[in-house]
Amino acid sequence: MSNVKMMSILGGVVFGLLGLYFLSPIITPFFLGTLLAYLGNPLVSYLKSKHVPRAIGVILVFLFIAFILAMIILLVFPMVQEQIILAMQKIPAILLWIQESLLPWMNSHTQVNDYLNIAALKKQLAQNSQKVGNVAAVIIKTARHSTVAMLDFMMNLVLVPVVAFYLMRDWPKVLRNIQHLLPPDSRDTIISIAKQCDEVVGSFFKGQLLVMLGLAIIYSTGLWLIGLQVGIVVGLLCGCLAVVPYLGLTVGIIVASLAMYFETHSMAHVFYVWGVFSVGQISESMVLTPLLVGDRIGLHPVAVIFSIFAGGLLFGFLGVLLALPVAAITLVVLKRIISDKASCHATSA
Repeated sequence: MSNVKMMSILGGVVFGLLGLYFLSPIITPFFLGTLLAYLGNPLVSYLKSKHVPRAIGVILVFLFIAFILAMIILLVFPMVQEQIILAMQKIPAILLWIQESLLPWMNSHTQVNDYLNIAALKKQLAQNSQKVGNVAAVIIKTARHSTVAMLDFMMNLVLVPVVAFYLMRDWPKVLRNIQHLLPPDSRDTIISIAKQCDEVVGSFFKGQLLVMLGLAIIYSTGLWLIGLQVGIVVGLLCGCLAVVPYLGLTVGIIVASLAMYFETHSMAHVFYVWGVFSVGQISESMVLTPLLVGDRIGLHPVAVIFSIFAGGLLFGFLGVLLALPVAAITLVVLKRIISDKASCHATSA
């Protein structure tokens, strides 16, 4: 591949990122719809191979997704809301322990001055714990005082499945049309790179998200079985943070250990918490990641952390969603450039 072609491809990527930057306020529902279509297309294609018409297959996939969401809303959300309230009620006691026990111990052993005004923080959190505890009440109050924001949210909520439905139904046609728009002399090269990017991005969305879901289930179930009252919330938090290597594990162990200690005042129960996270870490490293992801993403943990923070800073919530796929695609393109340059040097030599 010539350098001109590769620079053209990189220029297209940069142009696309600039477009995302300027259109980010309105592009989020379209991106989420496209993502939903991308994730659902393999299942629709499978149904198509079983002689199910594509439109019917799309409807069946949507019904399945709606069923899963309904189960989450009806079963999981009430438990999560209840545990959030319990967690908020425990925060003042934790801060009191930090103020009266942990900080004096640190000052006596490390000569660290008390730079943090824990008492003021404890007082403020205690005053606002009831306000932020009831998630549903906060949402209703916000919606009542912000009709425009609520209408915008409802419009996006409707727009996402509409975009996903049409893209999922016409996915093969959309891909063919995109291929026809490509320059003939660069078409094969771009398609080859696109297939590599699809493998990498698919590994993340279809693999890493399943790993996160698996870890959330393992941690939530394990912490619930050992009797942690806020175990489900902590487990879901750990699963979401697992996108950043070791972040979910670190945060989960600290939060769950503190919560368990304040519930039971027993270090023996804290060891149970560590046992749950040990099982989760072993399951991730030996089963979930090798089976669902493998080594196809190829991003260093530092690159993962930088990509997420940079994406969030530039594009907000959309940037967090796009950070790792864009970083992975950029890595594929750079590897292709280096590989082609090395091949050219080898041929000329």
